[in-house]
Amino acid sequence: MNDGTRELLDAAAVGEQLDAHGRVLPPWRAYPEIERYSIGWRVGNGEWYLMVW
Repeated sequence: MNDGTRELLDAAAVGEQLDAHGRVLPPWRAYPEIERYSIGWRVGNGEWYLMVW
C-alpha cells in the first residue's frame, strides 16, 4: 500500500468511524449483511473496510 492510499484510509475512514462510534467497528458489525465466507470481503466495501480495520 502506498503512502497516498494509507493517508486516505487513515484520514477519511478511520476518522469517520472514530467520530461516529469512538472506535473502528469490527467488519462484521460495520457490514452485517456480508456473510462470513462471502466474496464481499475480498472485493468492494468489505475489502476496503478490512484495510481500514
